[in-house]
Amino acid sequence: MTKAKLVAACVAVALLSGCVRPPVGPTVAVTPGPYKPPEVFAQEEAACMQYGSQMAARSGQGASLQQRYDLAYEQCMYAKGNQVPGFAAPTTPPPPPPPG
Repeated sequence: MTKAKLVAACVAVALLSGCVRPPVGPTVAVTPGPYKPPEVFAQEEAACMQYGSQMAARSGQGASLQQRYDLAYEQCMYAKGNQVPGFAAPTTPPPPPPPG
């Protein structure tokens, strides 16, 4: 391979790798678990979005960045007791009755 072809190939690879966009957020709809305050859900969502970004940055085969991000995000949100499509509903006991 000539030096010019090698340089052209390297430039092409560099340009194409710049086209891969990282996920900007989840593409799945997660809802708060039963009796969860909106503030708590927002904190958990922020933490799980960060976790999803970290997991998507790791190398993986057979899945796109978005798919890896979504899976990590879903698992994180489910582990925190939220309702995730495709996962069994978390079992949360009802709140205690009001004093009276």
